[in-house]
Amino acid sequence: MDDDCSFLGVFFEDIIEGYFPLRESLTQLLIRQSFDFAFVSFIFAPTFKNNQVRKNSTVSYHVETINSGMLTYFTALAELRNTEIDATGVASWCWKKNYPTGVYHFLTSDRLAEPAFVRGFGLIPKNGDETVSYNQEKSSGSNIALRTPSLKPRPLNSSHNHLRLNIKHSVINGKIVRGDILQNGNNIILVPKRLEDEVNQQNYVVNFENDSSNRAKLNKILQEIKI
Repeated sequence: MDDDCSFLGVFFEDIIEGYFPLRESLTQLLIRQSFDFAFVSFIFAPTFKNNQVRKNSTVSYHVETINSGMLTYFTALAELRNTEIDATGVASWCWKKNYPTGVYHFLTSDRLAEPAFVRGFGLIPKNGDETVSYNQEKSSGSNIALRTPSLKPRPLNSSHNHLRLNIKHSVINGKIVRGDILQNGNNIILVPKRLEDEVNQQNYVVNFENDSSNRAKLNKILQEIKI
């Protein structure tokens, strides 16, 4: 996505699968919710290293404690491009085993040890009358039953009809790095802990319908990720 893009936001709550690589769980989440681009957040999820699982292993896996870990929080912008997903954001995690100190990124090839409850919102580009995503168009002719949000054309030219949120980050695209989540009013700022992980700041402007339900959902997300 380009810098300084403006989006229409649609809230969702869901449960992502454990056991699979995290990137696969995020891919299935976006397909299920019918979004190409979304802000995704969850907390307190046990994890284990993907390279400790044999290809022919079946669920549930037997995972040695030394190969396990914990994601305290995970907040990312996930973008689905055909069948590939890019996740860019910040997280806090630890492993039982001391892996090489040069590994500063959380790999989305690693896996959650159990399903995780996630909150977030789909980001729909506000260009003209576009109110559906590529995945919604793909699923419209499919026999697969997907939980799609009910999207209707909205008047996008009146700012007082919307609840506005700014998401800013300076994380290298496609990386999940150790970092902090800062909140300033309705601004969410994702900041890497290391200068080596920083790039020029990108800003995403998200507008939601300005009603009490959406305000409550936004506040819940902001409170949860600021643990």
